[in-house]
Amino acid sequence: MREYEKPSMELKLYRARIYDNGKDGDDRIQVRIIPYMIEYEDSECGDLPRYPALFKGQVFNGYTERNPNPLTKKADEVFVLSTNDWTYGYVVGYANMFYNCSSTPYQDSYGFMNIQSYLSTRGLDAIDYDSIVVDNWLNTDEGGYIEFHNFKTGDKYIINASGNCFAILSDRIYIRAGSPNGTKNGGNGNPFSTIVMTNTDVTIKTKNFSIDAEKVSLGKHGHYLLGTVSSLSTAYNGVNLQPIKDITV
Repeated sequence: MREYEKPSMELKLYRARIYDNGKDGDDRIQVRIIPYMIEYEDSECGDLPRYPALFKGQVFNGYTERNPNPLTKKADEVFVLSTNDWTYGYVVGYANMFYNCSSTPYQDSYGFMNIQSYLSTRGLDAIDYDSIVVDNWLNTDEGGYIEFHNFKTGDKYIINASGNCFAILSDRIYIRAGSPNGTKNGGNGNPFSTIVMTNTDVTIKTKNFSIDAEKVSLGKHGHYLLGTVSSLSTAYNGVNLQPIKDITV
């Protein structure tokens, strides 16, 4: 029987490893408090504490001891606030790995130069490392994602590994869907689509453009487009032309 400190309602910060994720109807995750529960046997792990997120509106799931990261073979770690008997607690957030205090580069850095290169080849403004705040990012063998903003200008970016990108900039909004090696000007890269919106223009670039609507308005002049029942290139005379009332210009 393990001996613990006398129970207290005082909350302390602990590092913990995710043992198991939550489930439908119970969003708490099950954690192993480090180092106090490091020696728990498999038969005891069913008694590991389950904690909800500290802040309402959040749910944590990650790689677990039961389903570790296939690259590192490890479970994700989190910080928890808990009483000293671990009967009451919350998950604060994911924990970074700490390596050392020396000048050695941090092993888990997000790869700023790759992000900068990605944005510049899409015709977006250059970014400086010292003006960027990374709000969230992840990188796994199944994909990746990064969300960051410029604290000086307010520009906001969301990019995932498939090449999809969303940027709210001071002078325009940029939306892109397509593989990362699709080039800015089309070129011979993989196919992609973009929408660029400014205060005066909206530019859409894509391979195929389709609108599925009962009525389409392309202008406010009150005119109709003319259509023909023929799909061939024919002269005007002898071809029935009629207004397409579902499309106005």
